[in-house]
Amino acid sequence: MRSQFKRLSQQGNKKTGQLLLLAGFLYFFVLPYLKKIFDYFTKSQTDNVNDQMIGSVNVNYANTTISKDKAQYYAGLLYKAMYQHDSFSPSYDGTDEQTIIEVFSYLNTKDDVKAVYNAFGIKDYRFVMVSDPLDLVSWLKAELSDHYYSQLEQKIKWIYN
Repeated sequence: MRSQFKRLSQQGNKKTGQLLLLAGFLYFFVLPYLKKIFDYFTKSQTDNVNDQMIGSVNVNYANTTISKDKAQYYAGLLYKAMYQHDSFSPSYDGTDEQTIIEVFSYLNTKDDVKAVYNAFGIKDYRFVMVSDPLDLVSWLKAELSDHYYSQLEQKIKWIYN
């Protein structure tokens, strides 16, 4: 009787190990691939147009109310406010929506917003174990709820006009 329990226990441990190995494989190799396929098929036509504009836009610095240094500073604040989304981080606080709203309140012209957009550039956005290079607009879409995004939407549209 005792040997039967021991044999069942060994078989159970072997199956548990196999399941953990399979789960790890799915998590690290299959999930990122499926995410990329899902993203490809769920992009709208406007997303494809915006993808062509990612990185930098023309800024008329004569129309800005902020300096290039201030634009860089604001881009850093926005990144920091959104980067804390990584729940694996010991300092996980979630997205700081209030800081994002406050930064955008200092951007008074289209060219202010464009300057901050350019200063932000492209940064790796980590979701689960997948990293995607995204611009400021994509980061905002990923990090903000519809409620907060709608408060910034008019100024975000300035980037592409």
